[in-house]
Amino acid sequence: MMKAAVIHAIIATLDNELEKHGKTFLTPVEANIILEQAGLLSDYTEERGRPLRKLLKAGKIPHAYKVAGKTSQWVIPHSSVRRALDKPHMDYSKRSDGPQK
Repeated sequence: MMKAAVIHAIIATLDNELEKHGKTFLTPVEANIILEQAGLLSDYTEERGRPLRKLLKAGKIPHAYKVAGKTSQWVIPHSSVRRALDKPHMDYSKRSDGPQK
């Protein structure tokens, strides 16, 4: 389990990167590269961004969200930005990948 201090450092690092480059959001692949360079989170060469996506699915980065549902891309805005429509975080890790009936 990842400690709260590490999560706070991850969020601060991503916020700083967004501010530095004037971006509105990062993708998990972009963010994971930044975090790996900062020594906060390693990345898998086979599936870029996977370690960070695991944190996103677990709700550890509360301001991050999926654009249009389960199969869409994650968006990681600045932590001061509230998610569109204030949607609560959905924990997709507990849902079935099979078709809904």
